[in-house]
Amino acid sequence: MNICICCGSMGYNPDMPDKITSRDGNGEYNTVFSRNIKKYFSPLRVNDMGMCAICQKYWRNK
Repeated sequence: MNICICCGSMGYNPDMPDKITSRDGNGEYNTVFSRNIKKYFSPLRVNDMGMCAICQKYWRNK
């Protein structure tokens, strides 16, 4: 989960995979966690400081 440090918006990392690969590399599995997170939250990308795109834009214009 990503949380913006400025506005507190919550969302999942858009780069989160739908499937995970087993440690031995023999298969891929759908994860219930990934499915439920994507069902209840929207994607939210944050920068290295933890700010969302809207807060970054406001911060630059300030």
